[in-house]
Amino acid sequence: MENKKRWLLLALSTVECLLCTGVTFGLSALTIALKRDGQFSEFCYDDDNDDDDECNAQKLKFNAMYTAGTVSVPLSMMFWGSLIDKKGVKFTRAVSLCLFTVGCVLFAESDSKRFDGFVAACVFLGAGGAGFFLSHFQFCEHWRHTKYFGMSHSVTNMAFDSSTVTFYAFEAIHKAGVCSVRQLFYGLAGISVAFIISTNKYVWGAYLDPPLSNDDDCDDGKNDSMMENGVEDDVDNAQDNSRAKKALEYGGAPLTRMKFTEQVRTPFFWTIAAWSLGSIYRSMFILGSIFEQMLYNNDGRSTKDANSYVRLFNALILMSTFLTPLFGLFVDKFGLAPGFSLVNVLGIISYAGVLWNHDEVSLSIAFLAFGCFRAWNYSCLTIYVQGVFGNATFGQLYGIGIGTFAVLSGCMQYPSMHLVLKEGDGDFLVVDLLMICIGVILFAFPAWIRKNGVFGGHGS
Repeated sequence: MENKKRWLLLALSTVECLLCTGVTFGLSALTIALKRDGQFSEFCYDDDNDDDDECNAQKLKFNAMYTAGTVSVPLSMMFWGSLIDKKGVKFTRAVSLCLFTVGCVLFAESDSKRFDGFVAACVFLGAGGAGFFLSHFQFCEHWRHTKYFGMSHSVTNMAFDSSTVTFYAFEAIHKAGVCSVRQLFYGLAGISVAFIISTNKYVWGAYLDPPLSNDDDCDDGKNDSMMENGVEDDVDNAQDNSRAKKALEYGGAPLTRMKFTEQVRTPFFWTIAAWSLGSIYRSMFILGSIFEQMLYNNDGRSTKDANSYVRLFNALILMSTFLTPLFGLFVDKFGLAPGFSLVNVLGIISYAGVLWNHDEVSLSIAFLAFGCFRAWNYSCLTIYVQGVFGNATFGQLYGIGIGTFAVLSGCMQYPSMHLVLKEGDGDFLVVDLLMICIGVILFAFPAWIRKNGVFGGHGS
């Protein structure tokens, strides 16, 4: 019965993350509905635009909304991570959903002509959604002694990545004339309130609390380390599993017993930090330069052709949604070293395909590879951080530790584009080759974690 409830709660977690976490990343679709309603059209008083539907001033307003909503996600995670570790999941869920609800109401009541609260609304939506997303990983910790720990992480990350579909659905409903933008956001606010109400023992039971730690049983070989990941029996039989290994140690002390300030000084943290900087930077650079790459990497391609490839890119990267749970099962069976290696191979394929993009087939392969590279990389990151360092400091290590490098990666985006477009006259060759070289160097990380016995998988 407990097994069934855990699976049902994983399904509920997926729905929660789809509707109330990373929705701001789908703002590009929602802006179509906003333009249909004439939002910010009053700024288009010039006749110097060839596009009758949109002017530069209007574009900048929508861009400000997108920037505010997306930047608030990694920045707020630094706060949410610490709050989760100190106040717990129940408190964090309530506070983050309250912020998300405020964002929904603010968006519903906003109008560019009488009350422009769109940017503030996006900040509330982004920050609230980020906290709600992070709060789900304690539930993943309850899967640690099952054969599906990696899968639970992958499903959670998949739902977050796929939450952009919420605003795509909003735009389609709005276009059909079923609901106004105001009604849609009040409906989303109601769903958010329902999730607040459901945050109780009747729905979640013991899963709102951290699972009992087995660190004290290290001498008996019965603890929650993730070495030999994928070979444990189900949670009911985990304590009888003789193949469980001792927790990873550094300086003679188990990593799961260390304080956050001690954990960040270990090579287990700095190696994953270096991986994060290199891998997240590569994913963000493609996302921020895909149109220019499609246009400049092929001299015979027109702007119209580049736009069509960008639409193909956005469609194909979402295909990773259906494959991500399978990747989690792959990590559960074989371990994180092969998982990180596969992610790195996909990253290199992405840049090789985008750099030498001459036909639709090779580009489609590159786009599919990139979608999996981006989604699966975040799955590996959360599995590693929680698996190696434990649940007690997961919020701080992921929100502050990994989050810092995510923000740095974002900050590197503009100077990289400036270097290519201003200094390199749109030639991406050097930068793309550099990204491939970074990928080759990063193979040292999965080799290192395998050597140090992290997530060995079967047969290690």
